[in-house]
Amino acid sequence: MFHSLIYLASEVKLPPEHFKFLRELTPQFVNTRYPDAAYGLPKELYDEEIAQEYLKKTKEIFKWLKLQIDK
Repeated sequence: MFHSLIYLASEVKLPPEHFKFLRELTPQFVNTRYPDAAYGLPKELYDEEIAQEYLKKTKEIFKWLKLQIDK
C-alpha cells in the first residue's frame, strides 16, 4: 500500500490533476528496482525525454507539497 503514490496523494489531498501522472509513475518502481521483471535495464527503458518529463511533473507535485507544508 505504501508503494502506491495514488494512496499517498489521496492522504495529502493532492489536487486531482496530478493523479493521471501518478497512475503512470506508480508501477515504474518495479521497472527501475527489478530490471529482470521489466525485461530490460532502466537505461534501455527510459530515455532523456521520458526522464525530463517525469522530473518536470514530479517537481510540480513537490512544489504543491512545499506550499502545503509552509501554510
